[in-house]
Amino acid sequence: MEKQILKLSHVTREFELKSGEKLRAVTDVSLSVGQGEFVFVAGESGCGKSTLVKMAALLEPVTQGRILFEGEDVTGLRGKGLRQYRRQVQIVLQDPENVCAPRMKVGRFLMEPWINFERKSRKEARDMALYSLERVGLSEEFFHRYPHQLSGGQLQRVSIARAIALHPRLLICDEATSALDVSVQRQILELLKEHQRETGYGVLFICHDLAVAEALGTRVAVMYLGRVVEIMELKEGESLKKMARHPYTKALLASTLSVQDDPEEPWRIISGEPPSPVRIPKGCGFCERCVERMERCQKERPELGQVGGGHWVACFKGRESAAAENAPFHD
Repeated sequence: MEKQILKLSHVTREFELKSGEKLRAVTDVSLSVGQGEFVFVAGESGCGKSTLVKMAALLEPVTQGRILFEGEDVTGLRGKGLRQYRRQVQIVLQDPENVCAPRMKVGRFLMEPWINFERKSRKEARDMALYSLERVGLSEEFFHRYPHQLSGGQLQRVSIARAIALHPRLLICDEATSALDVSVQRQILELLKEHQRETGYGVLFICHDLAVAEALGTRVAVMYLGRVVEIMELKEGESLKKMARHPYTKALLASTLSVQDDPEEPWRIISGEPPSPVRIPKGCGFCERCVERMERCQKERPELGQVGGGHWVACFKGRESAAAENAPFHD
């Protein structure tokens, strides 16, 4: 791995409900992002992905565990230190309408980082803002518009332009391209990849589309019920479908739609609903929905275990199958 930028070490986030019960949105997750890496986090809605990246951006407090940024513990950062962290770690949220001030024109919104952080003149900041708009495919006329005069996709492009303006060390994207048309989504993802090559920043990207993760990612972490159940380091010539060991990852991949799919082939749909994060079962959280479950899965929770170079899985059956495939052959 390149130089490590971010390390989440056994982080947990609990919320206390009015009933007095505790809801665990994220449980004991360890994940890192290195310089130049594009790390994707995938999973169903409600699995804890957004809470995880908000903790990484220090927008949510950590109940347990630590967050390290370039080797330094930033878990409880406050004041000036937090301000400097926010400059180096930028986040693009799923809903850009909550980011832009409704009474501030797009141009002023884009100029602010250069004026506040780099003390640029208004003319310099204006020129940089116009260049940022051009890079995300928006013309100069958007500089003078208010947020309500833009579509959701246009507003998201403005949000991305501002996030990469100061060349952050880490860019966090929480479903950042979900509001965009497919053609624009590709353009923005290619822009992020190009900009990453220029600056070397790391990217932590929340995504439902595993095809995008496979095309752009260096690693993919799959989350279920607040835990990471599989981490795969993407290698040239290997597909996620070939690498996947966890039944949940396999099911996610099987449910991905493609124009190349055989229309006669039946869809594989994950049956049932995830257990309540308030009452997490004793064994594997995916057990009741799993077609490969064993009796052991109901009693024991599998921990992440390494099954190959850069590949970890939290599944008894997945680890067994990997061990059987890697075992030496005896005649």
